[in-house]
Amino acid sequence: MDRTIIFNPQGDRETSKRKVIFGNPTNIMELNNVKYQWAFDLYKTMGFTNFWVPEEIPMHEDKKQYEKDLSPYEKRAYEMVLSFLIALDSYQVNMLKEFARYITAPELVMALTSQEFQEALHSYSYQFILESVVEPQVADEIYNYWRQDTVLMERNQVIAQLYNEFIRHPTEENFIKATFGNYVLESLYFYSGFAFFYTLGRQGKMRNTVQQIKYINRDELCFIEGTQVLTTRGFVDFRDLKEGDLVAQYDMQTGEISWTKPYAYIERDYEGSMFRLRHPKSGWEVIATEGHEFIVRDLKSGIEFKKPIERVKLHPHAVIPVAGKYNGETQEYDMWELLMGSSGTITARSVKTHLTPIERLLIVLQADGSIDKRRNGKFTGFQQLRFYFSKERKIERFEKILRACEDYGVRWDKHPDRKGGFRYTVYYPNTLLPKPSKFFDEWIKLEEVGQSWTKQFVEELVEWDGHIPKDRNRRKVYYYSTKEKRNKDFVQSLCAIGGMRTAVSKENNPRAKSQVYRIWIYLEEDYINTQSMVKEEFYYKGKVYCVSVPKGNIVVRYKDSVCIAGNCHVSLFRNIILTLKEENPELFSPEIESWIYEFFKYATDAEIKWGQYVTQNQILGINNTLIDRYIKYLANLRLTQLGYKPLYPEITENPMKWIDQFRTINDTKTDFFQAKPQTYAKRSELKW
Repeated sequence: MDRTIIFNPQGDRETSKRKVIFGNPTNIMELNNVKYQWAFDLYKTMGFTNFWVPEEIPMHEDKKQYEKDLSPYEKRAYEMVLSFLIALDSYQVNMLKEFARYITAPELVMALTSQEFQEALHSYSYQFILESVVEPQVADEIYNYWRQDTVLMERNQVIAQLYNEFIRHPTEENFIKATFGNYVLESLYFYSGFAFFYTLGRQGKMRNTVQQIKYINRDELCFIEGTQVLTTRGFVDFRDLKEGDLVAQYDMQTGEISWTKPYAYIERDYEGSMFRLRHPKSGWEVIATEGHEFIVRDLKSGIEFKKPIERVKLHPHAVIPVAGKYNGETQEYDMWELLMGSSGTITARSVKTHLTPIERLLIVLQADGSIDKRRNGKFTGFQQLRFYFSKERKIERFEKILRACEDYGVRWDKHPDRKGGFRYTVYYPNTLLPKPSKFFDEWIKLEEVGQSWTKQFVEELVEWDGHIPKDRNRRKVYYYSTKEKRNKDFVQSLCAIGGMRTAVSKENNPRAKSQVYRIWIYLEEDYINTQSMVKEEFYYKGKVYCVSVPKGNIVVRYKDSVCIAGNCHVSLFRNIILTLKEENPELFSPEIESWIYEFFKYATDAEIKWGQYVTQNQILGINNTLIDRYIKYLANLRLTQLGYKPLYPEITENPMKWIDQFRTINDTKTDFFQAKPQTYAKRSELKW
């Protein structure tokens, strides 16, 4: 392989001709057109938003604990792990320069440069930890452990030999091997060391050291605190997700919604640029970290594509989808198969397509009826419901519904009211389902109703608690009014899976004791136009959240504004490898494929041996068996993320699931789910 030169006047300027390697670049950083958007986004994330100053974290408490509270075994492991991490990041600082000399796409070179800076920052963080916690003489000894400890020396050689071999002999084969060495270093070798620190932190020990590690061990692009994600329970704040929750995911090819379990949950502190997209006229807005992808649809072609929030262009023909079409699908998957490219199992359930007379009656009950709590049918078998109407239109429509409900065993009486109009008593059989309720979420299941049912529901709903403009309403914009926030939220959830855009306004009705919500429903629009939007950048310091789903897109809501957006990004070297496999399949010969498995097996065994050597089976909360299973689990995860079969198919779950919860930046909330879902495994625990 040949190094790139500084300036190549005969190089190609066309973006379409860019390649990860073997391209012919001018080496002028022309970024007006970017081919590998994921690399450019990661460059900005690493360079601008994923930065911290180690001195900001006070270490004096750790110094006291190191001297008084750590056992001799914990002290030894603390020092050995730091020594190894220092070596790993030292390799990275030097080797990333070498990779960049052979990469022929400017956006990738920039991302590698950002990572190089980050690795230098990590090295400085380790130095700051040592300088703050141990005496100078001890710190000097820790830096020199690799000369004295043969096991540590052996560990250092595993990746260093691959790197040195490529530097001495820069062949295509050695490049691929060095790339996999980088992937293993970042995704496997750091994590046993991190696991040890998180084990200490879980016991309340060395928490400031742990906080430094958490800053090193972060990578995600997320939504601002207060954002909700659509589940079968309706819109739920990311902080309130429960085990077993199914999340709505969106298919960009079909526009369809399906339900699935997230395979990763992200919660972390964030400090840096946030972007807000705001539509002043409707009040719609969404906020996400810089680089987070949103779906944009071209109105002319109908094609949908993803753009980072800060690069979404605002013009008449660009729209953002805010709803999808649900027709009964749920996606189930095996973690390893999913990461290897399998779509898993799509289960299509039968969903309701037509609104029944009973369901229409319950809609009327929510709007204009009441439930007689005293006459609950304990002795008669009928729950009594009461209604009053004076408008001829409503009387005629209501009686038509009642007559249709007679086939279900419903009985009713009609009496004139002295003030005009009529009062109705409806006898609702106790055996009849669904049970009468004033709240939609008590009798409607989102996973049981299809798009056509939802549209019929909306059309019935606005007849009783809304308005259907008859003239000059080509866009079919209806509205529904309610004072119940719970019903407002659920109607928005229904519309999001029924292909309908919604906008919410709040009104103070002098006749109502509480605030009235008005939901504007666009029956034939599943998008919002960007033409009148405003894009704003602001500084933010606080929590951010996200989940990852197989199709890569989720339905979210922020301050009553519904939007469909992408979920989290992937790692730099994982994407480099996947792109190389696509652009240069000839490099991945059967011999290389065999070497990859052999290398992963060798690297896994070496890491297990190191972890057990460091902890000596004497650290509370982590033992030899856990280390063995945890490293094998990570090896499976890393291989399948590249499309390869797992080495250890018997290891199907993370044996130390608490690590993925504890490693979040938030230092005060370490047990997010209480009983954590076993299927939640961090999608990409790589730093980049």
